[in-house]
Amino acid sequence: MSLDKELDQLHLLMDKDFLNDEDIEILRYLSFHKNDEVRCNVAKALINADTEKAEQILLLLLDDKSYLVRADACDSLCFNSNPQVLVLLKKIVAKDRVGLVRSYAVMSIGDIALTINSDKQKLLLFLEQRLLVEKCKHTKISFFRTMYILGAEKYLRCLIEQLKNVRYQHRCATINALREVVTNENKSEIVEAFKELQKTEKTAAVKSSIERVLGEITQ
Repeated sequence: MSLDKELDQLHLLMDKDFLNDEDIEILRYLSFHKNDEVRCNVAKALINADTEKAEQILLLLLDDKSYLVRADACDSLCFNSNPQVLVLLKKIVAKDRVGLVRSYAVMSIGDIALTINSDKQKLLLFLEQRLLVEKCKHTKISFFRTMYILGAEKYLRCLIEQLKNVRYQHRCATINALREVVTNENKSEIVEAFKELQKTEKTAAVKSSIERVLGEITQ
């Protein structure tokens, strides 16, 4: 099968709400593909597959040579409910050299911890220790988001402060992170921060993100 046909097949699988055993077997086979884009799409396709076989494929991809594949695998584990996956993601946060990979690992740690009702204080202690040595500013945004949803309320202010980041990519990432943590209790504070940013923001991508998220959380 040609690469284009394999990618087309993967896109069809990524659009499915449910993956059957045959689909999972196709993804397992393609997880060994030499093309990085194919392996990335395998990881993305498995995000809603809640089976042991799907989990095994994603765990394999956590060690992929491509950091993009590792990042997508971390992201696709966000709905997992296996405590051992949490342990593996913590190792990635501590050891992976690429900030993007650590970023997705941190976010999935928060999502899984809420799902399985993990010891939040113990996790927060781990994350605080890692935050002290984290140098990637984009990854710090993920730390703030995850630590806030785990109950450390002071990190909402840390997130909001990132709306002033000099890099527009980081401001966009912060807007998306704030959208994920909106509650009835903090909505007014977040909306006010967005409206303040609107007064001075000149970058089209950031302005578009603010408008989109404001539309979602204020409707």
